[in-house]
Amino acid sequence: MASGTEPGGPRRELVRLQALARVAGAAAGSGGLDAVLAAIVDGVQDAFGLDVVLNLYEPELDTYVVRAAVGEGVEQLMHTSSTRESFEELLDRRFEIVPDVFFIPHGAGIDVERLGPFYTPSYEWRGPGYWHPDDMCFVGMRTSQGQLVGILSIDSTIDQHIPSPEQFELLRVFAMVGANVVENALLAREIAGLEAEREMKVLRQELEEEVALRQSLLEIGSRLGEVSAAAPQDIFPTLSERLAMVVPIKSLTVSTVDVDKRVVSPIYHSEAEVADAVLRFDIPFGTGATGCAVVTQQSYIDNDDPGATVSVQIPGTPEVAEHVLAVPVLVEDEVKVVLTLRRNAKEAPFVPLDAHRAELFAQHLASAFLLMELAESRRLLAEQVSKLEDLNRLKDEFVASVSHELRTPLTAIIGSVVTVATLGDMLSAESRREMLTGAERQAKRLAELLENLLAESRLTAGDTVIAPVRVEVGPFVEEVAETLRFRAPGRIVESATDDTVVFTDRTLLYRILFNLGDNAIKYSDGRVTLTSRADRGGVRIEVSDEGIGIAGEDIPKVFEQFRQLDASDARRVGGVGLGLHLSLKAAKALGGRIEVQSEPGRGSTFALWLPAEPTPLRARNAAEQSS
Repeated sequence: MASGTEPGGPRRELVRLQALARVAGAAAGSGGLDAVLAAIVDGVQDAFGLDVVLNLYEPELDTYVVRAAVGEGVEQLMHTSSTRESFEELLDRRFEIVPDVFFIPHGAGIDVERLGPFYTPSYEWRGPGYWHPDDMCFVGMRTSQGQLVGILSIDSTIDQHIPSPEQFELLRVFAMVGANVVENALLAREIAGLEAEREMKVLRQELEEEVALRQSLLEIGSRLGEVSAAAPQDIFPTLSERLAMVVPIKSLTVSTVDVDKRVVSPIYHSEAEVADAVLRFDIPFGTGATGCAVVTQQSYIDNDDPGATVSVQIPGTPEVAEHVLAVPVLVEDEVKVVLTLRRNAKEAPFVPLDAHRAELFAQHLASAFLLMELAESRRLLAEQVSKLEDLNRLKDEFVASVSHELRTPLTAIIGSVVTVATLGDMLSAESRREMLTGAERQAKRLAELLENLLAESRLTAGDTVIAPVRVEVGPFVEEVAETLRFRAPGRIVESATDDTVVFTDRTLLYRILFNLGDNAIKYSDGRVTLTSRADRGGVRIEVSDEGIGIAGEDIPKVFEQFRQLDASDARRVGGVGLGLHLSLKAAKALGGRIEVQSEPGRGSTFALWLPAEPTPLRARNAAEQSS
């Protein structure tokens, strides 16, 4: 294929670097995914003078959808779609100029009808070496992690030279940067959606609806509860004395109702000599006069009658014949308290008039128990408010920390790219390569943070699907070690593995080992070692460092969500305190566990054990509940 000399020279290179800087910085703006996609197509046109259509891959539909375009024919192409299979059939290796860049000449005999709507420029072809209106160029938008997120369809609207392989390579690099930015934007959008939904369901509902619902009760309790609700039992002796003046009785028992346990529990008895025995005896619903009054919500008379009595003998009390009257106390239409009146059997039996008079006293007692409930509700609500305030504080700290962690790599990426774009050829090729390599490293750091946040949201919501596959542990651990070496150039990361094989979820296993390795690098300056070996029907993978170590009493704390042992550590090494918490949750999801051995000043070893075969979900849940 013939190629022409690119016009513009250094000026064109500067324009491309500036366009690249705008694409890399698009994720830092507030326009969302659409702004990122628009920046990519505009950047391609500015940098290469070509029209471009961005086909974004939609995994849910397994199709490529036109989400952004610039140049002629935009109106007829926007939001059209093509199946993944029909699109990727065109990406034949015969037409691959450089990796992920395919140029299909007009005479190749390729059928493009299955793609759906497409646009053909109308200029006349000048001959070989020049761009023909029917020539097609596709550039895969592949991230640095190897994921294909979209395809750029490139076209020329004028009769210009076909780009050289070197120019196509620049176009590939441009597409890769755009792919990383798109991936970060998609992850950020998904995380924001999950977090917003969870916040709406949990925090807003608890803080706004629950607190507002009980605010009126708190206002009443704050004025009356402080005076009388603190010790309403103090009125029981007075109540017993006054009640005896209207309804002659031998004793009075005040009992509370436990609906969940379906029992009535005495809290006061007027006869001191038998009070302890009475207070220890709970009466089931429907048993005796007291239990029947709860069920019927009406006063119940059980006079001493051998043929009709329902009374029960309370252990520890004398066996004497008694007349019994039970009066329910209703608080907000529910029986909360029962007054049980007793009279010696030698005296007159209880009559309905006695019940009516006792019910008048019960109305006064209802207000006292309402104050008791208000005081208890106030105490419980104060605890809830305190917990919610702590949660809100943790959320604020988390948001601030995440904002810092997101801003730091974005600032470094933008700074490096802008520096290269501004200085252009004033920088040596080595300097430009170092800056762009640094920008790529920061982009990967940003992607790892977003991946952790997304994985945490999915595990918390129970949305993670475990997909066990065959994993050769040795090569897998070495792959993680290689990633850590790239993440921390100059650090010694060693690995010693065997040929153990397990069936587990590769994505979650990678997340666990990367987080453990990344944590070891952050909190140590010496070598980091990853080892694996078969162990008790599974595999044991250890990540060891020679760092600051952890005190024994602090080991459980390192797995708490958003927790770092020392704020100074957070400032020194960064992070939001999520990696170890996520690793522990992921290990449990895979049926495994994480153990820690550490000594302050000597280093730490985090050991992951996984079963060789995936644990059935039902058995795993039962095991977790029993533990």
